[in-house]
Amino acid sequence: MRRRVQVTFDCHDPVKTARFWAPGLEGEERMEALEAECVRLSELGGHRLRRVAPDPPMEQGFIIMADPEGNEFCLD
Repeated sequence: MRRRVQVTFDCHDPVKTARFWAPGLEGEERMEALEAECVRLSELGGHRLRRVAPDPPMEQGFIIMADPEGNEFCLD
């Protein structure tokens, strides 16, 4: 079974740390997977609010959505 996880780093030099980890965490394939999940959740009643495009090394991109009741969450 595959699992997706989000990792948060507490570090002194975020740019250096991001450059170390980014090759395993970024890429168009990642955003394509997020887009596919967004479509799936939209079919279940979710609403896409906006997409934040990747801007390495600090921003890997994400999609902000709302559930059927309007509660916001991020696909990242």
